[in-house]
Amino acid sequence: MFSHRWIDLCERHGLDVQIIECSWGSGAPADQFEEVLRGDSQHDIKAVLVTHNETATGVLSDIAAVRRAMDSAGHPAMMFVDCVSSLASVPFEMDAWGVDIAVSGSQKGFMLATGMAILGVSQKALAAMETATLPRTFLTSAT
Repeated sequence: MFSHRWIDLCERHGLDVQIIECSWGSGAPADQFEEVLRGDSQHDIKAVLVTHNETATGVLSDIAAVRRAMDSAGHPAMMFVDCVSSLASVPFEMDAWGVDIAVSGSQKGFMLATGMAILGVSQKALAAMETATLPRTFLTSAT
């Protein structure tokens, strides 16, 4: 379900989204990511988005395998990981797995009050922000 939210978010920002379908209850298919990235010789794909743990099914995707597939394809795309239900609950190795953006929240593994976003950003992603042209949204609270 959360991967569909990634798709919706990207499409609302006008991005060209390639969807890799997998059967309900299975993890991210690293071999299919590699195949798609190998076919992208112009490096038009800028990021691979993966959900680490699908809350509804409890399926845990092998993020390290996805990174190995990306590296095997020799592709420079960044890897963005939804780790809302996994961070602080199961091992998550942002640096070791080559994750560029890790998105989480306070309400699941951290067992804190809802409403706080937790974002991990690699040096590669920070550098990409300097030239990024996508619309940005900032939320503030009214006093």
